[in-house]
Amino acid sequence: MSYPTYKLGKLPLNPRKLKLVPHLASAVDLLAIDWDELPETVSCIVPGTEDWGNKDYGCCTCAGVFNGFKAIANRLGIPFNLTRADCLGLYSRVTGFNPETGANDNGAECIDVLNEVRKNGLTGDGNWKLLAFSQFDGTNPMLARWATWATYGGYIGMSMPVCFQTQPVWKIPDTGTADGPGLAASWGDHALWEEGDDLVGPTYKTWGEDQKAQHQIRAPYVDEQYVLFPEFLKGVPGWKSPAGLDLDTLIACMAGLDAVRAG
Repeated sequence: MSYPTYKLGKLPLNPRKLKLVPHLASAVDLLAIDWDELPETVSCIVPGTEDWGNKDYGCCTCAGVFNGFKAIANRLGIPFNLTRADCLGLYSRVTGFNPETGANDNGAECIDVLNEVRKNGLTGDGNWKLLAFSQFDGTNPMLARWATWATYGGYIGMSMPVCFQTQPVWKIPDTGTADGPGLAASWGDHALWEEGDDLVGPTYKTWGEDQKAQHQIRAPYVDEQYVLFPEFLKGVPGWKSPAGLDLDTLIACMAGLDAVRAG
């Protein structure tokens, strides 16, 4: 695959805001996860090839959330019929982007997008809201696989090296990460949805494509990572995650959940 002309759009991580986001590790520790039960391959594929406008505009932070909602809804048999215009509408609400003229196409912070969806929903009218979200250590392959399995995927922020523009499978180049084509953010910053994971590495949904990567890219390039809990999960009778966790138990384990707000 080759992506040299596609847009990115994630603004750099704001550590002050990140401190307000509960951490999934608290849930994992309290629930004493049996790591031996973790499947070698996990998958919650985002169906279709919708890019949500991210090939043309820097709305990756919004496209990643739309991919997440679509993946989870599809897994549960819930129709998800939102469109590119809906995604660009979210981008507009968060940033002031003008979808008619393309003005103010300056990207967005992941946390600002997540907070907007938690408060007003994907469409701004209270529909398709996030009940909660939590950060986790996406540089840890085992925890990342557990999160992808237990919560149907992960919302990922990445400092993209320029070598990813042309690699069929994203990996650290032979020249390393200190400089050259493997230097973090030498292409820019991007948000994606992690839709699967196996012994080779994660699979991401971005620009309407299923992009494979090796586990080794996590440590040098992944700098934000969240699990999402859409509000529609509350409407699924007896819902439990693939890991056997009910929604109330999982969310209750996240210390400081009420502090998830804009910093």
